Amino acid sequence: MSNILSSGSIYDIGAGHRKKVKEAFDSGDVDRITKEFSNRVLRPGTPHLDRRLNSARSYMKDLQNNVSSSEEQQGGGIMSYLEGLFK
Repeated sequence: MSNILSSGSIYDIGAGHRKKVKEAFDSGDVDRITKEFSNRVLRPGTPHLDRRLNSARSYMKDLQNNVSSSEEQQGGGIMSYLEGLFK
């Protein structure tokens, strides 16, 4: 993930796309993250966005249930936890 969000990478998606995806992740809104990631990184021929959104919401709910309160206090919440997975 960090390769996608850094310039000069072989996976560079472009400055405009990179900025919008980073803003979506910074927002913490799972729907916004899913839409921006799908539209700007994956760019599927047939998006099936309804399926992607349902899956993302389900995964987020599972993550929120599985992240212990001590991890949230130390790491700044679920979004910090998720960002750590991609470093």
